[in-house]
Amino acid sequence: MAPEPDELPPEVEEDGGPIKSFLDHLEDLRWTIIKSGVAVSLAMVVCLVAADKVVAFLKRPLDRAVSFGESSTPAVFLEIEGSPIGRFQLRTNVIPGLQIPSNSPSVRMEFKVVTIGTNQLLGVQINSNGPPVDGSFIKLMTIGPMGGFMVAVQVALYGGIGMSSPFLLLFIGQFVLPALRRKEKRFIYRSLGIGVGLFMIGVVFCYQFVLPVTLQASAAFSEWEGFAADQWRAEEYMSFICKFMLAMGLSFELPIVILALVKIGLLDYPKLAKFRAYFIIVNLFISALISPGADVFSMMAMAIPLQVLYEISVWIAWAWYRQDKKRERIESRTD
Repeated sequence: MAPEPDELPPEVEEDGGPIKSFLDHLEDLRWTIIKSGVAVSLAMVVCLVAADKVVAFLKRPLDRAVSFGESSTPAVFLEIEGSPIGRFQLRTNVIPGLQIPSNSPSVRMEFKVVTIGTNQLLGVQINSNGPPVDGSFIKLMTIGPMGGFMVAVQVALYGGIGMSSPFLLLFIGQFVLPALRRKEKRFIYRSLGIGVGLFMIGVVFCYQFVLPVTLQASAAFSEWEGFAADQWRAEEYMSFICKFMLAMGLSFELPIVILALVKIGLLDYPKLAKFRAYFIIVNLFISALISPGADVFSMMAMAIPLQVLYEISVWIAWAWYRQDKKRERIESRTD
C-alpha cells in the first residue's frame, strides 16, 4: 500500500516533489509558455477593444500636471467656438476695452461669431470659471499615418501584460513550486504576496504623485528654455507613462531583494549600514539607467523613493540583527 501524503518519508519532502525526466520538464515548460501566451494575447485584445478608455486613463496625469502648475498670475485660455487654440500668462489684468477678473488664476476667453443684421462680427466672451473641461493645452498628437496604430499597439501590449500578470504568476508558480521544499514554498508565498503589494503601491504612487509633477516640470523646463510645450507626440507620451509606472513598480521590489539576501546570509545590518554612502551613487546610476525619460526630473523622481526604500530595508535588517544578537546572548547564558 502506498503511504498517505502526510506519511511520505523525509527524503521525499526534502527533495521537493515527484522526480520527473528532462522531457517531462520540457513538456511542462512548453504548456506554461503556451498558457502564458494565450493569457497575454486575450488581455491584449481586451485592451485593444477598450483602447479609448485606457488612453483616457493614461492621460489623467497630464491633466493633473496642468493643475499643479497653476500660479497666481492670471492665465488666459483662448477658444474659438469651444475649440481651444492657445494659452498665455497675463502680466496685468488691464486690457483696453476688456475687464479681466484679477481674483481668478485662470480665465477662459472665447471668441464667437456674432451676426448683426447682414454683418458678422467676432465677439469675445470672458468666463472666470477657469480653463476648458479637458484641463490642458498640452495636446497629444499623432504625427504620421501610423501614429494612431503605434499608440494602440503600446496600449495593448503594456495593458495586456498588466492585466494578465496574475495569470502569468499562477502559471509560472504551477511550473516552479512543485520542485521546491515546503520551507522554500512558504518563503516564496510570503515574498510573492509582499512583492505584489509593493509593486502595486509603486505603480499607484507613480500614477498619482510622481507623473503629474514630472510632466509639469518637463513642460516648465521646456518653456524656460524658450521652446513651446503645448504639443507632444502621443506615441512618446504613452511609452513614457507605461515604462515609468512599470519601472517604479519594479523599483519598489528593492526591499524584497535586500531582505532576501539578508535572510540567506549574504548581507547583514553592518554591511548595509556601511554601504549606505555607496548606495546613493549606485541609486542615481540605476535611476538614470532604467528611468524612461532622459531628464533629471524622472531620474530624481525614481531615485528618491529608492533611497527611502533602502533606508526602510536597513531598519528592518537592524531589527533582525538585534533579535539575532539577543538570541545568541540567551543561548550563551543557557550553555
